[in-house]
Amino acid sequence: MMYMVIRDKEVKMVRDDLVIKADGAVWCHGTPLLGITDAATKAKAADAVKKNAWSEIPAEAYTRIGENANGLTVIKQSDYLAAKEAAITPAQKMRREINDLYFRARKLADSDSEDNVSGPMVLRGKADRLLTEWRTKYPAEAAQERKQALIDKATDLRDKASGAMLYDCDGSLSHDDQIARKDDFIHQAEAIEAQAKTINA
Repeated sequence: MMYMVIRDKEVKMVRDDLVIKADGAVWCHGTPLLGITDAATKAKAADAVKKNAWSEIPAEAYTRIGENANGLTVIKQSDYLAAKEAAITPAQKMRREINDLYFRARKLADSDSEDNVSGPMVLRGKADRLLTEWRTKYPAEAAQERKQALIDKATDLRDKASGAMLYDCDGSLSHDDQIARKDDFIHQAEAIEAQAKTINA
């Protein structure tokens, strides 16, 4: 059975060798799966593990299937994936299908298939049509996507501005040229950020 161990919505491990003891505690490779964040308690628990003194480990540190007071969640991978799939909205599902078509088109175009020219065109054409349909059917999600794309572009420009005073591949830029490049990147970013703010999403 494949299990996932999660903390703060982040998957920490995926394992098929977890053992569920009679009391419900989860063990791995002969030791209990513990969820301890306090440094002092963690040190004491580590010492207890070395001595196999399991009773010296605080009860709340032990982990069981499901959500635990120690912050860890242990769940079957099949249940996790099913819940994740069930949480996907129709808009997200359709957008995922569109992304998959674009991905398949790029992959086919880069392959040595005899269909690596017309095939990608067909896939991209279908994706383009569905994307237009998606934007019409889900205007709120489309607006959010446009806004996020602008925010990402502005962030990239600000990153370039941050490095503008350091980058000069051939030494041809004067100090004033570097300042001008930096200011230009910032002005572009500000214009794009202002555009993003006009999108209600």
